[in-house]
Amino acid sequence: MGHDPALAGLYRGVNAFSNALDAPILSVEPTKRVYAPCEGTVFRLEAAGDWDMFSTHHLNRSAVDATESLLRDTRLLVVHSLFRGHAAFAMRLAAEKRKQYWAVPHGCLDPWGMSRRGLQKRLWMAAIGHRYITRARHLLFSSKREAEKAIAWTHGARTAVVHFPVPLPDLRHQDAARKSLRGKLGLPESVRILMYVGRLHAMKRPRSLLQAFLRAEAADLALVFVGGDDDLTSADLARAIPRSEAGRVRFTGALSGGDLDEAYLAADGFISLSHRENFGFSLAEACAYGLPFITTPGHDLVHEMPRGVAAAGGVGWVLPDTSEAAAVQAIQAFVAASETRLRGMGDSARAWVAENLSPEAFRSHLAALAP
Repeated sequence: MGHDPALAGLYRGVNAFSNALDAPILSVEPTKRVYAPCEGTVFRLEAAGDWDMFSTHHLNRSAVDATESLLRDTRLLVVHSLFRGHAAFAMRLAAEKRKQYWAVPHGCLDPWGMSRRGLQKRLWMAAIGHRYITRARHLLFSSKREAEKAIAWTHGARTAVVHFPVPLPDLRHQDAARKSLRGKLGLPESVRILMYVGRLHAMKRPRSLLQAFLRAEAADLALVFVGGDDDLTSADLARAIPRSEAGRVRFTGALSGGDLDEAYLAADGFISLSHRENFGFSLAEACAYGLPFITTPGHDLVHEMPRGVAAAGGVGWVLPDTSEAAAVQAIQAFVAASETRLRGMGDSARAWVAENLSPEAFRSHLAALAP
C-alpha cells in the first residue's frame, strides 16, 4: 500500500524481496498522489472512479479486474504489512485463483504498535487478520524477537524468520569521509561523532536522545542527527539546545546514496533510543560499516547478536531500559572507551552482519520457502 521511499524500512524491506525473487512490485494507491522515483519495476493500482470511500481498507471487484492480466501467471504473492485493504484483497485473490501468498507483517503485530489505535486493529484481526495469517503459506518475521512478540496473534500460522539483507559496504574511503563530513559540519577532526539515523518521529525518541546527550556532558563528542522531519522537526529539537551546546549538535536532514555512505563512514558510533525497531535497517547498516552502537532493548535485532561490552567480541551498549539515565551512562562510557576497544566492537558487529545478513543468505532462505 503506497510504496514510497519515504516509508524507509518498509520500503527497503519490500525492495529486498523484489530483488531476491526477481519480482515486480504492485502498489495499491487508494488516493491520487505524486510518485517519488523508486527502485525496480513498480506497478500502481490507482483508485478507479467506482471505488468506494473505504478503498484504503476494502478493494472491490474493480481491483481484481484491473490486476487480472498482471497477476494471471503469478505463482506467489508476497504481501507486506497489515490492516489495509491490500491484505484482504490478496487473500481473496489467492483463494479464487488458487495461488499462494506469504504475509510479511513488518512489525505490525508488535505489542507497542498494537497498542496504538488498538481497538481498530483488534477488530481487523478478528474480522480478517486471523484468517489472513493462517491461510498464508508462510508468515515471515525479520527477527526471532519480532516473532516471539507476535505470538499472541499467530496461533495456527506457519511462521518463519528471515533476516532482511544488508550488504557490506566498502570502507576504503573512511579517512577521506571523516575529513569531508567534519568539514561540512564545521567540526574539528579530533571530535568523535555519535550518529542517529532515522525519521524525527516520537517513537524513535530523538528528543530523549538529545537530552541524554546534553546531560552526559561528554567533551570532544558531537551528536549528528541524520533524518528528515516527521512529527518532530529539527527546528523543534534545535530550540531545546542551550546556546553553549549548539556547536556540538548537528542536523543534516535526510541523506541517501553517497551522502549517507559518507556519514556512516565518518561516524565513530551509532545511537538510537527508539521505543521499538522490529528489524532496524539503520542499526544493521551501522554494524555493516563497523560502528559500535548504543541502543535500547526495543531493537529486536540486538537480541540475536553477541552482547556484553565487558566481554571479548562485544558489539556495543544495549541499554537495560529506556531511561535517560541509562543512556547518559552509555554515552559517557562510549567517550571513555579507547579507539582500540571501539574498533574491536565495530569489527565484531561487521562480522556478525557478514555472517547473518548477507543478501546471498536471504535469497537462499526465500528460495527454500518458495513453492
